[in-house]
Amino acid sequence: MKIIRLAVCFLFALGSLASASGLKPDSAAAPADWTEYWRSVGVSPPPPKGFLKVSYSGRIENLTDGKLPDETARNWAMAALRRGQGDRYASRNLREDIANAGIFGPRGLNGTSEEIQSLRQMGVVQIEGPVPEVMAIAIIAVPSQLRAQEPRLTSYVVVRLSRARAEGPTLIYRDGHRESRKGSAEGELSWQVDTGRFFEHPVLGPLWYQENGWSCRPDGTPIGQLCGRLKPATDNHPIS
Repeated sequence: MKIIRLAVCFLFALGSLASASGLKPDSAAAPADWTEYWRSVGVSPPPPKGFLKVSYSGRIENLTDGKLPDETARNWAMAALRRGQGDRYASRNLREDIANAGIFGPRGLNGTSEEIQSLRQMGVVQIEGPVPEVMAIAIIAVPSQLRAQEPRLTSYVVVRLSRARAEGPTLIYRDGHRESRKGSAEGELSWQVDTGRFFEHPVLGPLWYQENGWSCRPDGTPIGQLCGRLKPATDNHPIS
């Protein structure tokens, strides 16, 4: 197991990643203009440029047993964090058009669209407040026996370990009033497993397409075994 330490804040283009990973971009003919592109997938107004920008200084682990080089694991991990930014922007701004655009995952983003509809019915127009701190993220090669037990698993998954903050989200309603919701206990740990694949989007850059996503705890289930691979702390030496 190798650990990659990284401190970045970027929107980057990695022209050779798709070929290096054996995966090709989904939309090579997508319009280059920002507004034109978003209009082409049914999103208007477009999100602000830079909405996928990621600042991350946590741990990245390559748990692929040598199947992927460290640089590829690093780029896939950052692409997954950028995907998460897109999903979060859609949910916090109640942008169902983005959730249904099929960019960051299938239409609805595995429940984001349903959550948006529920909040709108309550009269909510936006969500503010801090998000959990991502402590570590790993790219894991899924053993064949786990894929046999859980067919929705893909050959590689992204596992993310987060720590809750003390302050919960604030719901902003149509009439202007605000309601603070209680968050999880400060410091509480949570895991997320995302299946899918890496791809290089011609307009948005490197992204992870989330086919399925689960919150999980380390246990004996196929999903729990994968999230248990990412430990809260590790004594392994970082890659220089």
